[in-house]
Amino acid sequence: MNKCLRKFYLSARKHDGGFYSKASLVSIRSAIDRFLRDEPNNKPFSIIGNPEFTEANKALNSFLKSLSKTGDIKRTVHKNPLTSEVVESLYKAGELVESTSQDPTKLQQTAWFFITLYLGRRGRENQRKFSKNSFRLVKISLTGEEYYELAREEPGTVLATKNNQGGLDGTDDASDGKMFQCKDSPRCPVAVLKAYLSHLNPKCDALFQKPLDSSRSKFIPAEQEDSLVCCRPARAQHT
Repeated sequence: MNKCLRKFYLSARKHDGGFYSKASLVSIRSAIDRFLRDEPNNKPFSIIGNPEFTEANKALNSFLKSLSKTGDIKRTVHKNPLTSEVVESLYKAGELVESTSQDPTKLQQTAWFFITLYLGRRGRENQRKFSKNSFRLVKISLTGEEYYELAREEPGTVLATKNNQGGLDGTDDASDGKMFQCKDSPRCPVAVLKAYLSHLNPKCDALFQKPLDSSRSKFIPAEQEDSLVCCRPARAQHT
């Protein structure tokens, strides 16, 4: 098997005949390892860490180094950080709104943006179960400044992720993001989330709720507000 893996690593190609990236080849190796160790195979060894597979792993390592030197595969390219100029352009385009906005859809979109930006929550897989109680508002006694943080003890708030999958060998998600207040700013993320929460249907616990009338551009009066949104959670946004 060691010899077969060595040959496979060196000959694996994409449909167009091109080379796989480093991340893809490492993922393929991990997938083969899981396949062998999980049921029904239950192999007692690992092709990644077992010394008997050193030859195959050394061959893969040398192969990847060679491809990188010759430029046949590209290095991992990370996304650029979000800049203040980009955020400003989103406001100018009307994709983000201030906390005083009366547009239900835009206010929800802005609240989602800040939750994802400051609290590091991923897309659909980790947001659909959010409830109104998924966030805790904290006030700093010395300054009076407020901030939102995840209510980690609330069910559905901290779910398994790609890097934190739980289980006996897994680790818990230790991220501890904070959404701080920007006093005297109509774009304050804390004010935006407060405003959004104040408009939600009191009979529905879901955080992302869908307006009954998607064409409505203004909230209805407070005494009728519980008819604005339905109790079916809206589909979570994603980047």
